[in-house]
Amino acid sequence: MAIANKFHLVEVAGNVDKLGNKDFTIDDIIFGWTRIEVPKGGFCIKSIAAHIPQGRNLDSGSYGSHSIESNHDKDFLLIFGKSVNGAAPPTLPDSNSALNLITGSAQRPYIIGSYYVDASESTELGLFAKSWHLSSNNGTGDTTRQPNPSIILEGDPQYPGTTAGYQSIWVACICAVTNTNFATSVLVKDAHTDTDDLTIAIDDNIDGEDIFAIGDELIAFASDGSSEQVIGTLTAVAADVLTVDAVAGALADDDEVCFRKPLKFFLGIEY
Repeated sequence: MAIANKFHLVEVAGNVDKLGNKDFTIDDIIFGWTRIEVPKGGFCIKSIAAHIPQGRNLDSGSYGSHSIESNHDKDFLLIFGKSVNGAAPPTLPDSNSALNLITGSAQRPYIIGSYYVDASESTELGLFAKSWHLSSNNGTGDTTRQPNPSIILEGDPQYPGTTAGYQSIWVACICAVTNTNFATSVLVKDAHTDTDDLTIAIDDNIDGEDIFAIGDELIAFASDGSSEQVIGTLTAVAADVLTVDAVAGALADDDEVCFRKPLKFFLGIEY
């Protein structure tokens, strides 16, 4: 299949299904291998942008009367992989687990590129969408922007299930700084045990509208990061009520509602 356009924009957003409301530190997995499809052939990543939701830190920053983290020095390492002999890259540890030498070595034959995303070199959109878009730099520790990553990649068009005319690429995200978190301080009000009830009441310590938007995929965690419970996709949001398309299981009082996909990367690619 011929490529009709030399430019493409690809979204990458992996699930954070474990310990999503606890601090991540250097070399922790944020999300493991996530398969994407792009048109066949060698291509160049020309730009990387990201949505990074506000985390919470009760010592700094605010939205209105609610104290929320203002420091967005969140750096990430994106790893790109491909299948070998029809096999996908080996499974990485759960989110918020450390990448060890043995696990890392097993990935080596599958890795085809990497890129350091420096959020301290980002462009803030302020209150607009409560997220940041960023330009990527070279990850050397200096502050010189390098808006064009210029990574050349080529995936596997033969991987089972790949759409005709496309190729499979895998992307994983590793934390590159300490004390990164994606907690929200949005807490379930009273236990929610009726899975047929698609409205979830939340405490008034923070407005749901200040954090979430329609289309966000949600997950809940206990305060210690345990008891993860996938919720569903947000269909409506108010200050004290979240409306979703599914509730898979019971939610306990004061469970913290978080983004299931707290990071979204947008890759601008050129053929």
